[in-house]
Amino acid sequence: MIPPAFWAGFFHIVFPHMAAASIGWEVSPFQFEIGVADAAIGVVAILSFWRSLAFKAPVVGYYSLFSFGVAYGHFREAFEAGDTSKNNFGLLLVITLIYAVLLPVLYVLARRKST
Repeated sequence: MIPPAFWAGFFHIVFPHMAAASIGWEVSPFQFEIGVADAAIGVVAILSFWRSLAFKAPVVGYYSLFSFGVAYGHFREAFEAGDTSKNNFGLLLVITLIYAVLLPVLYVLARRKST
C-alpha cells in the first residue's frame, strides 16, 4: 500500500494547479515544499514496512503530528475563510484525522504485542 502522504506529495509537486484547486487554494511556492515533505514521509513510511518497531516509532510520531497540523490548517481555512472544497473540508480531512489518531494507537498495540 502506498501511503496517502506519498500521493499528496506527488500531486503537489507534479500537478500543483490540480492539487491547489482541489483544496480551494491558490498555487503557492510553498506547495512544492509541502509536496516534498509529504513525498519524503511517504517514502520513509514505505521503507518502514521492512524495519523494526523502533524504526517505525519516529515515522508514526512525525506522521501523526504532521496530520494533526494539516487538519488544524484545513479546519482553520474552512471556518475563517469559508473554504469547504472537497479536499479541504471533506473525506480527506476525515482520513487525515483517522491517521493522526489511529497510527499511534496501532503502534502502541504492536509494541505491547511484541513484548
